[in-house]
Amino acid sequence: LPQSMQFYVAIEGQKKGPMDIATLQQYIQSGQLTKQTLVWRQGMDNWKAAEQVEELKNFFGTEPPPLPGES
Repeated sequence: LPQSMQFYVAIEGQKKGPMDIATLQQYIQSGQLTKQTLVWRQGMDNWKAAEQVEELKNFFGTEPPPLPGES
């Protein structure tokens, strides 16, 4: 079986990891990992915000667009 994807995260100025997806989900649920938290995994050129990483973006709730007439 292929090894699960391992991520590193930047939390409070510290690099933590490697972590698997299940661990990252726990960090998201506890609020330690937000959409803006920087993450990196092998194969990525650079650190990215979690919401920009394909494997993670679905773990964050989506907000609907503003109603017509709202600014």
